[in-house]
Amino acid sequence: MRFLAAAHRSPDTIRTRWYQITRFSRLVDKPIESVGPADVVAVLASIDGLSAKKGTRAAVKGFYEWARDMEYLVTETPLMGVPTYREGQPVKPVCPELNVNRGITAEDLDVRICCMLAAWMGLRRAEISWAHAGQLEETNEGMIMHVWGKGAKPRDLPVPDGLAVLLAEQVSTVGWLFPSTRSLGNHRGVDWVGNRIKQGTGGWPAHSLRRRFATVAYYRNGCDILSVSRLLGHSDVRTTMRYIGIVPGSGRSIVESASYMDLMAPQAGFPVPDDQTVTRLA
Repeated sequence: MRFLAAAHRSPDTIRTRWYQITRFSRLVDKPIESVGPADVVAVLASIDGLSAKKGTRAAVKGFYEWARDMEYLVTETPLMGVPTYREGQPVKPVCPELNVNRGITAEDLDVRICCMLAAWMGLRRAEISWAHAGQLEETNEGMIMHVWGKGAKPRDLPVPDGLAVLLAEQVSTVGWLFPSTRSLGNHRGVDWVGNRIKQGTGGWPAHSLRRRFATVAYYRNGCDILSVSRLLGHSDVRTTMRYIGIVPGSGRSIVESASYMDLMAPQAGFPVPDDQTVTRLA
C-alpha cells in the first residue's frame, strides 16, 4: 500500500487493491511463495462477475511484480497460463432518464448535487467525494472544475450553469463540497456518495449515472468518442465504448436509413431511382 501511495495512486485505487489482494489471500490460503498458476485459476473460477475477476487478476499481477522487484520471497509472478479477459460489450445498464430526473430534483441538496455531478459531468464516486473549492475556477466562459481521476490523470470539465450556481453556494463557507461531520477538516467517503445517489435515483448505482453521461454526450454530439473519452478521463477509447449504452429505437433508425436508395450518388455506381421506384421499395 505504501508503494501504491508512493506511485501517486488515488486513495480509492489503494483501497480497492487492498480489498482485492486480501480477499485473494483468504481464498488461496497459502504462503506467498507457494502460490502457483493453478491456485490463481482456482480463485478466479470461484469469483462471480467479469469485472471482479479482471480486478483480482490485476491485483495479483501487480502484487507479485512488486514482490519480485523488491526481492521479497518470489522471483516470478504466478500467472503463466492464467486466463486473460477480453474487453466485452457493455453489459451494465444506463440509469433511466426518469430516475436521473428524480435524483436531480430530490429535496435533499446533497443528493441533488451528487446526482448532477455523476449524470451531468460523468464524475466517479471518489471524484465527487474529494470535490473541493480549490478545484473550481470561474472563467469568461463559465465555471471549470479541475478533476484528478484514476492514476492522478487531470482533466478540466465545464460545469453546467445550473450546477455551477449550487456549487458556488455550497463551497462558499467550507473547503470541501461535502465536509465530514465526524472528522474535522475531512470530507465524506465514497460509500456516502454512492448511498446518496442510490437514495435519489431509487436504487441506481453511481456508475450507471456516469454511463448515462457518456451515452448522452456521445449521441448528442455527433458520436465524438474521443471528446467523450477525454471528459471521462479514459486513456483508451475502447474503455469509453463500454460505457455507451444503446438508445431505444436507434437500431431500427439505422437500418431504415440504409434502405433509402434515393440517397445513393450516381457517381458511386448506384443509379438514382425515380419516385415510383422509391415508392415501390418503401
